[in-house]
Amino acid sequence: MAGLTRRELLLRLAYAAPTLTFGPVLLSACGGGDSEQTPDSGAKAPDRGSAKAKLDVLVGFGTGNAPDQIPTQEQLAKAFAADSGSEISFRRIPDGDEAQRQLGILIAAGTPPDIILPTGVFGISLYVDQKVWLDLAPLLSAAKVNLNMFDDAAIAAAKVPNYFGPNSKAVVGLPAAIFTHTIAYNKDLFKAAGISEPPHRWNAPGWDYNALLEMTKALTLDAKGRNAADPSFNPREIKQYGLGHWDTGLMALGYGAQKYDPKTRRLLLDSPENIAGTQFGADLTNRHHVLVNDQLAAGVASGADDPQLAAWKSGKIAIIDMCGCDLQSYGADNDFAWDVAAWPAGPKRLVSTLNLDVGAVVAASKNQQAAFDALRYLLVDPDNATKLATDGYGAMSPLRGKQNGFIDQLKDDFPNVDLKLFLDALPFSINQEGWFPAFTEVGDIGGQYLDPIALGESTAAEQLPLYQQAAQKLVDRWFKENELPS
Repeated sequence: MAGLTRRELLLRLAYAAPTLTFGPVLLSACGGGDSEQTPDSGAKAPDRGSAKAKLDVLVGFGTGNAPDQIPTQEQLAKAFAADSGSEISFRRIPDGDEAQRQLGILIAAGTPPDIILPTGVFGISLYVDQKVWLDLAPLLSAAKVNLNMFDDAAIAAAKVPNYFGPNSKAVVGLPAAIFTHTIAYNKDLFKAAGISEPPHRWNAPGWDYNALLEMTKALTLDAKGRNAADPSFNPREIKQYGLGHWDTGLMALGYGAQKYDPKTRRLLLDSPENIAGTQFGADLTNRHHVLVNDQLAAGVASGADDPQLAAWKSGKIAIIDMCGCDLQSYGADNDFAWDVAAWPAGPKRLVSTLNLDVGAVVAASKNQQAAFDALRYLLVDPDNATKLATDGYGAMSPLRGKQNGFIDQLKDDFPNVDLKLFLDALPFSINQEGWFPAFTEVGDIGGQYLDPIALGESTAAEQLPLYQQAAQKLVDRWFKENELPS
């Protein structure tokens, strides 16, 4: 995916977002108004269109376009057509930035897609305050769909509590998929270094950020085979890195950092916890020399389109962050033995990443009822929903008690990998993509403050207060120009 991906969002501490925003033409074309977004308003329900239609489903805000994912989606679409009389046509746009751009163009032109499926919380957050998404609460109520069938975290993703409020009935998406994260490690490099492999049990005693640092020092080697703990180690000639493809923003959360407080309406970018955690992550590259960034990875995997992937595949990285969505890229066809382990704990808590995908109806759709019926067929029916999540997206089902389907789907492809750790990660996993005021604008300015930290040109203590000051002005301006739904 080109542009700012979900992973890059996390690497910028979950404050980044693409520069694209919808203009006045699109907003007026949406037509929705506050009454559609807030089900408690008492307004008369709008005309939702016919229950039978030709539905345009845009796939491009996340996963779903891999060749091995498409047959299941098409099979379920065909079954829905036979059952309902409505047809589903998939509009596939593999580039995430282009998918977002096309959504704006199509809405402004009066020819919007009916459904975005799937989109992560990130995609929902980009446009929730621009009334792009249809509130599904009235339709869910009429269909007697109880959201308690879904995992708690997935329900939160569908309700956008930072925007609508913690007690709102508004629902802007039906849960579609869950991805958790572990770490993955090259067993051959551990054996060569003569050190013990990381623990497979979550919250294992002693497995923390400092233990990870010492482990990755032993696994980072220069051209003469000296590791990063050796006083004579040469950081200008590194041939093997202990750590790569890594979410340093997540480590700030391990220090106890939070990014936004809805009660005070303040960002918390310059909190002591965020400063300490951000600096620890930057030091992994610039002080300890154990974490390879994209530029350094290109040096050990020259000519690769994805240098981090190429460096891992060529045995130049010992440990990576492993999303369930990475299994078919980072996990398949490796020429070395590898396995997964639990994320280490930070000083304040053990945190791993939770990626949540939903299916959303575009408020400007002329086929709202048929679009909702399609989501209900695909994401509420237990058999269909589990099949779409596991076979169609390579993810866990968000339905309670259905997560084991993820292991059943992948165990033959990865017989020597401890896949259960992805399920065990759920209690320790946090989604970082939730909406806050001026979501896009705050992300748009983030690079000028965060990049100098990541590059070792400045410190978190110097840059994050500046970021906080500039970003809070954007948040305050948002509240002057907008109101949260009542």
